[in-house]
Amino acid sequence: MDFKTKTKWTLWEHRSKGPDDERWMDQFYPVATVDTLENLWLLWGHYPKPSLLFAGSKPNEPPPLLKRGERTSRVLGLCFFKEAVPPETKATNAKGETLTGMRSIVDIDTSFDDLKAYDSVWETLLLTLVGEEVLLSADLNGAWLANRTRKGFLSTSVRLRLELWWAAHVDGVQAETLKDELVKAISHNNVLGGWRIR
Repeated sequence: MDFKTKTKWTLWEHRSKGPDDERWMDQFYPVATVDTLENLWLLWGHYPKPSLLFAGSKPNEPPPLLKRGERTSRVLGLCFFKEAVPPETKATNAKGETLTGMRSIVDIDTSFDDLKAYDSVWETLLLTLVGEEVLLSADLNGAWLANRTRKGFLSTSVRLRLELWWAAHVDGVQAETLKDELVKAISHNNVLGGWRIR
């Protein structure tokens, strides 16, 4: 019997903008919602890893295009958010209460050959959130891993951006403390340094 967590989490794809996209959320596709580690493992085993989605399978090869419904596009980022919170900076609930607050952000410059190390960081982050291994259930709304490579899709170097999105009640001091706790849990080899608050 698999342990169900208190919170359901949704994996979103942030896709390249299409000609019919009018709203911000038109660029997002909800891949799956999970509330157990077993479901997350099933998803992880069948879904492309960030390194493939962002940089292709070989250096200087374009990332794949994914078909979703009638739309085929590239994935610019992956978001893993609480089911009730969309990846919007000004998200509110049905009562009009603000859900999203500060973000902790780190930019990561890596080579194509070292990119797969961040697949492991992303995997550990998702497992940590779903498994509720750190006391962040009320404080963290989600995480976003984005491809920020500026030279287009063909490159042997890749820039990633990892963002932690905090709940509205978290202030800057709390965000720094909570970020340090989470980074310690997901990155034992200190690959995540140089954070800033926005």
